[in-house]
Order: sequence, then structure tokens, then C-alpha cells
Amino acid sequence: MNKNKILFVDDELKIRETITELLIHENYDVKSAKDGHDALEILENWIPDLIICDISMPVMDGYSFHEIIRHNRFLETIPFVFLTAKNDNNEMRECLLNGADDFITKPFKVNELIQTIETKINRFDKIKNSNNNFNISKNNFLIHEINTPLSGILGSIDILIENEDYFEKNEIATFYD
Repeated sequence: MNKNKILFVDDELKIRETITELLIHENYDVKSAKDGHDALEILENWIPDLIICDISMPVMDGYSFHEIIRHNRFLETIPFVFLTAKNDNNEMRECLLNGADDFITKPFKVNELIQTIETKINRFDKIKNSNNNFNISKNNFLIHEINTPLSGILGSIDILIENEDYFEKNEIATFYD
């Protein structure tokens, strides 16, 4: 069974370690970062199913990190949850209006965090699955058009591999051309 992946971003080491361990115990694949800059480095090679992020952090705060995520077409659909000690209703509303999927204030209850994570990941999975089904059914013609030339290319490569001892160098060059 695939584990859902969560990126957790918080500058406080004890909080980062505690929540990471909690999420691992809940059977999530978790990577953590101390600020938005470190999180972006992780995202270069690893795409999570959910991002949980503090707001107040050095180097790159949660707002700046979220803004970068929102404007990256490969990352913009990942659910983004702010987890912060800030509990100002105006700030919470602003985060949600700017595209955050949820806002949890510290201190929080563990079951509240887990329930939020499960809800956001389940919704994200439904959206991914519905988009994949839509794209496949809508683009059967496109898939066929891509596969046809690929079959020709792969067929030529197979002929070369299977019969390379029988071809002259100039004949092999012709295949390459």
C-alpha cells in the first residue's frame, strides 16, 4: 500500500520532530523542513500529497513559501495547510482567500490535525483520480497519435539490436538518420 506523503515545514525543532514522529506513527511518509527555502529544496525531488506549514519562520516564511507553491503549475494543486500560533481571524481569512486549504492554530488537538490531513488528502486523491480518468477518456486519439510513431521508432531500434552484426556502419548511420 502506498503511503501518503506529507511535507511538514516548521522552524521549531521540537515541534518538527514531534509532529513528524506522530505522522510517521499514523503511517504517513513524512519529510520535514525548517523553513520555506529548505522545503523548496525537498520539492525539487519529492512531491507530497499534502503540505503543512508554519507561518512565522526565518529565511523564508510560510506566506512566501505558499506564494511560490501557488504559482508553480506542478505544485499548485497540492493541498496546503497552515499550522500556526497566530489565531487572528483576519489573518486566517486572508490565508484562505489566498488559496490555503486550511488553517489550524497551535495549540491543537492531535485528532483535529489527523482528521484535517485525512480530509484534505482524500479530497486531493478524488480530484487526481477524476482528472486522470477525464484526461484518458478525452485523449484516446492523442495517445494513439503518440504511440504510432513510437512503435515505428522502437521497431527500428529492435531491428538494429537484433541484427547489428549484419549491418555495415553506413547502414546503421542511415537508421540513425
